Amino acid sequence: MANAQFCNTYLALGMSWQQIRSRLVRNILTVMRPIIARMCLAVMLGSIFGEVMFGINGFGAWFFSALRDGDLAVVRVWTQIVGSLVLIVNVFERHAACEARTII
Repeated sequence: MANAQFCNTYLALGMSWQQIRSRLVRNILTVMRPIIARMCLAVMLGSIFGEVMFGINGFGAWFFSALRDGDLAVVRVWTQIVGSLVLIVNVFERHAACEARTII
């Protein structure tokens, strides 16, 4: 990676290795942001099934027991939280897509 053409170009421009590394990390995180956001959302939604299957008391088990008992206030709050997470993930994905277009 250090002998890649873009690294040589950055070195020719007078950038230090720390500046090159920070630029590379920023470019990689721009591309990885949608994947990381979707993984976080999958973990959040997967907690329902994992916690219920293994008997762990957590956010997913709380939602499942509220569904089973008919506690609509808890279901409403859980739906709002997950809906907010979906909206935040979509904003991150769109922001990353716009940044990817401007980088290329």
